[in-house]
Amino acid sequence: MDAQSETYRLEVDKGEEKTPWYRTRRAIFAAVVLLPTLLVFVYTALIASPEYESRAEFIIKGMDKDKPPVSGIAELVGAGTELDSAAREAEAVQDYMLSLEAIGDLRRRGVNVDSLLYGPHADPLASLYHSDRRAEGVRDYYRSMVDVDYDSGEGISRLAARAYTPGEAKKLATALMALGEQQINTYNQRAIAAGQELARQQLTDAENELATVQGQMTAFRDISGDLDPSAKGKASEGQLESTQADLTLEQANLASMRQHLSASSPLVQAANSRVAALQSAVGRMQAKLAGDADALTRRLSQYEKLTLRQEFAAKRYDAARSRLEEAQAQAAEQRLFLVPVVVPNMPEKPVAPTPFRTTLIVFLSLCLAFAIGWLILAGIREHHAD
Repeated sequence: MDAQSETYRLEVDKGEEKTPWYRTRRAIFAAVVLLPTLLVFVYTALIASPEYESRAEFIIKGMDKDKPPVSGIAELVGAGTELDSAAREAEAVQDYMLSLEAIGDLRRRGVNVDSLLYGPHADPLASLYHSDRRAEGVRDYYRSMVDVDYDSGEGISRLAARAYTPGEAKKLATALMALGEQQINTYNQRAIAAGQELARQQLTDAENELATVQGQMTAFRDISGDLDPSAKGKASEGQLESTQADLTLEQANLASMRQHLSASSPLVQAANSRVAALQSAVGRMQAKLAGDADALTRRLSQYEKLTLRQEFAAKRYDAARSRLEEAQAQAAEQRLFLVPVVVPNMPEKPVAPTPFRTTLIVFLSLCLAFAIGWLILAGIREHHAD
């Protein structure tokens, strides 16, 4: 059986040029490999529009501040590799630059995205293939022309924008850099507003409470006529004590006179009059201090309550103002900036198409595919022959 198979193969090899199957191999090779390769070369070399690429690099940087060192155990568990605010915002800017929102913002800034990406300078195949102007189609094509890559190791974001003219490529990259900075500013404003909103509200409440207490204090002074009831009360108490001392002295003198003089004596009667007058004065003073409805002690109690409320409101206001200052300082420390490292350049040489490289890759790929297919067909034919 092996000898017969070998004899059959020798006969096939001798007659392969005469067999129709093998005579068509060159025609198939030309149709499957050579013709597509030629078409690719003609298209890339003569028809395809050149694509120019403008590149830029930027970093998202915060305020310089000392960071605590990371211990070895923290590094082992990954605590030292957590993304900080700047890294998270850099990734957010990357996602934004590749989103439909960025395309809309470019248009609102007067950048004609359609003209930049697949406008009149694009070759016919590109224009036909990308004739779909729906949002998803524009986004997909936009992402094929714009690339943003964030290097977490170096902390640098790299932007590459392609267009069909050098000026349009630079214009697109410059506009995207401006939009990225605008996005960072929006993030800063939101962070500051979120951090200070509560502190501002507390400060406003404290101001309102302090103003209310001060208004009540003013109304109390207008009604009572006392600027400081506590000072007035001390003066009244001193006057009462002095009058009571005079009354005690006069009563002692009267008692001494009664031991030596009769009740009808003018001296005794005068002493009685002085004692009665002092007693009446002491009674009026005591009533003014604590006896009647408009007593000084009641006004003093109201005044002390208002004073205590005023002190508490003032302390609350000072604390709220301190918290607002701390929130403002913290917001300043957390503020982020987009810092250009490499500004968008004006490209001079197109990055695509590359006719010879593309043609070589297509040719080798088609040759490999043809060889695999031919071997499979040859094996099937040999199997049927056996």
